[in-house]
Amino acid sequence: MPLVSDAKARLLGLVRRGPRTVLWTRPEYGLGNLLYLLMHAHARRGRGEDVLVRSTPTLERWLPLVPAAQDLVVAPGDVRLTDRRDVHPPFRWGRDWAADELDRFQSDVLAGSPLLDPEGTTALGPDDVVVVVRRGDYWSVPEHRATYAFDTVAYVRAAMALQREVGGPVPRVHVVSDGPRWCRAHLGWLEESARLTFVDPDQTPRAQLATLAGASRLVVTNTTFGYWGGYLAGHRSGRPELVVAPRFHARGPSWGSVATQLDPRWTVLEEIPGGWDEPPPDPWDAGDDAPA
Repeated sequence: MPLVSDAKARLLGLVRRGPRTVLWTRPEYGLGNLLYLLMHAHARRGRGEDVLVRSTPTLERWLPLVPAAQDLVVAPGDVRLTDRRDVHPPFRWGRDWAADELDRFQSDVLAGSPLLDPEGTTALGPDDVVVVVRRGDYWSVPEHRATYAFDTVAYVRAAMALQREVGGPVPRVHVVSDGPRWCRAHLGWLEESARLTFVDPDQTPRAQLATLAGASRLVVTNTTFGYWGGYLAGHRSGRPELVVAPRFHARGPSWGSVATQLDPRWTVLEEIPGGWDEPPPDPWDAGDDAPA
């Protein structure tokens, strides 16, 4: 069987040498990862290459909100036998993309799109800070927890101190998360030094992203959704240094822990008390924003 598989791979390698390249998506990719692929396709097409992103059900749900990205996508059934397949995830700043490509993608594709429509977003003042906390499968799925989880409370404490260093006093902190009950239970101490509000559980992910994009100051965790909020906010405000992000993204041999997606114009938190180790399990890891 290995000989047959090797022969098939060699044959496909000979056939897949057409002029068009398809960026190969994975079923588990959410909006953040898909935006990286769309940006990569946009940049390469700007250089005269014929490059498209293979669509997924998740991408199809978001695509109506980004009309200018329609021409960057190909349906799975329309992928040609001769198309080259690019399976490399383009997530590394400075290797896969740079500031000028990010800025052009935002101006050409995302600006003015329904994705960033302010309707339904949270109104923020110019000095308010939005804190983005990722829960969900980062914590409820054991293998994801082992890869991505760190002491969120210790991080938010250190990140807020750094945010005040670079941006000054904070009148209000607004927490956006897919685990609002966890945040209310663990981040209530934020109101000791600022007015504290939490995301409306009924606010859509689109409205949450638009809220991040409209913020002037952000503290994000290691989530591509938060990273894109940071790119968008920094681009709109012209103050990317007011985005605070962790140096850590993921642990494991294929990652090396360092977040390669970070905009070097951001303010990066290099370390937290206790380090970036996986914290011990607790009842909140059961998912669905437990415990009841």
